[in-house]
Amino acid sequence: MARTASGGRTTPEAREARSFCAFGALRVEAFELVAPTDWASRGAALKLAEQASKHLGLAVVKRGARAYATDAPRTVMEWNDAPGRTHRDVLDAYERAMKTAVAQRAA
Repeated sequence: MARTASGGRTTPEAREARSFCAFGALRVEAFELVAPTDWASRGAALKLAEQASKHLGLAVVKRGARAYATDAPRTVMEWNDAPGRTHRDVLDAYERAMKTAVAQRAA
């Protein structure tokens, strides 16, 4: 889910983490929002990351099906790695997914 600057594997929450997979990035954000102090709050952070991941996947697949007549992305990875995809596109999608998950958590 995360790698160090030298390419070694680590956890997303580790201080030395520098690059992340899709779920790792959402997990970092969830841990920052929840600021877990015990096992229960750590579980809440992980659940928030899982919910955001589901929202991200649904948004990407739905948007892809509308945006492309053929070869719509089937996964977040395909969407993320598509030619022409910008860093801003990716960050915007992740932010929307996390906001949706946070709003559902509060409801």
